[in-house]
Amino acid sequence: WQESNAEKALEALQELNDASCQCLRDGSWVGDLPAKELVPGDVIKLGAGDKVPADGRMVVLSTQTIRLDQASLTGESVPVEKVTEAL
Repeated sequence: WQESNAEKALEALQELNDASCQCLRDGSWVGDLPAKELVPGDVIKLGAGDKVPADGRMVVLSTQTIRLDQASLTGESVPVEKVTEAL
């Protein structure tokens, strides 16, 4: 029983880790690129509801504000507003 629960928990964590994204590489958009294949310098495209597949810096926003739910990383209970300026 404990083994099957552990396996289910591991599968659920793996699903969270299997992020993919649209990535601009060599001048063209690559769809459904696994996050583990991202490299420094890749440009990713995000839309509403997307998971952020990797650490990065926002360069262009097509909206006035953006808020991200970072609860799984930081434990914060409310979404955090982000900016495009360098930190």
